[in-house]
Amino acid sequence: MKTRTIFAALLLIAAVSQTVRAQKVLIYKTDKTQVELKTSEVDSMVFVPEEPLLTCPDDNHPHAIDLGLPSGTKWACCNVGASTPEGYGGYYAWGETCEKNAYNWDTYAYGSSWDNCVNIGSDIAGTSYDVAHVRMGAPWRMPSTGQQQELINNCSSQWTQQNGVNGMLVTGRNGGQIFLPAAGYRWDDYLDNAGSYGYYWSSSHYRGFVGGAYSMYSSGYWCWDGLGRGFGLSVRAVCP
Repeated sequence: MKTRTIFAALLLIAAVSQTVRAQKVLIYKTDKTQVELKTSEVDSMVFVPEEPLLTCPDDNHPHAIDLGLPSGTKWACCNVGASTPEGYGGYYAWGETCEKNAYNWDTYAYGSSWDNCVNIGSDIAGTSYDVAHVRMGAPWRMPSTGQQQELINNCSSQWTQQNGVNGMLVTGRNGGQIFLPAAGYRWDDYLDNAGSYGYYWSSSHYRGFVGGAYSMYSSGYWCWDGLGRGFGLSVRAVCP
């Protein structure tokens, strides 16, 4: 009886071994494709942390650039709607997710004046009002004013040109770099200050008045201010 039991166990092990050898390993990727391998081709599997990106490795934008910030926040290499780091990209009123022909209080979706606006939240990051989140997908989102301040307080900056475009080159303490083009802003059907100033929305509502939101802007130096939510500004996304 004991001999029969051992023999049966050996047959079971052999059968399982043959089944394993006959199986395949399927790896499902985030782009909905899959990689198929025979188990006989797999020696071992090791999960290795991704190397941080300090600059764009290729033209497949956007990339999440590591600037060595204390929070670990990574910044996109190009503006929302842009296909290159120096591209201006789209202009968006605060809380809106599409471009339009004219930017003013008559065309703004969530208000009609500085003191007459709908409350869509004190911080719209990650919501349906967040143009970066809507157009680029998770985990991208608009930066809060705190994240914009962290960027400027922990990085050096240089007003320069990149491929003929004026803007601010931002360099982290780890050597990571992003370029913020001076894309100007849109009001009515005009584009103003392009090449001289870059204006970038935050996700944070301005405490001073209901019709404003915080933004950072640059022209060789940095400033923060509250601007009317109806203006068309650039957006540079962040991710955790």
